[in-house]
Amino acid sequence: MSTEHCSNLPDSGSLASTPQAPNAASPNIRLFFKCENYQKIGAFKARGAFHALIRLIQHLGEDEVRRRGVVTHSSGNHAQALAYAAKTYNIPA
Repeated sequence: MSTEHCSNLPDSGSLASTPQAPNAASPNIRLFFKCENYQKIGAFKARGAFHALIRLIQHLGEDEVRRRGVVTHSSGNHAQALAYAAKTYNIPA
């Protein structure tokens, strides 16, 4: 691995300071954030779980999905999301 680009780093092990430009750029942009942490379960997985459950209902019918229930191999965000989606549609999970 080449270290020539690191030649300005001090040998003491501390990081070199990064100078700031006196006339920093001031772009005129608008930022939009999609804060999935505001979802009921705190993650983006709810969107995917609802989508998967709705597709299953479209394929098998709501009564059949209620009869069978749903299950996932997860103990994390996806499991919470699927449980929330199933509860919303009154489907055993």
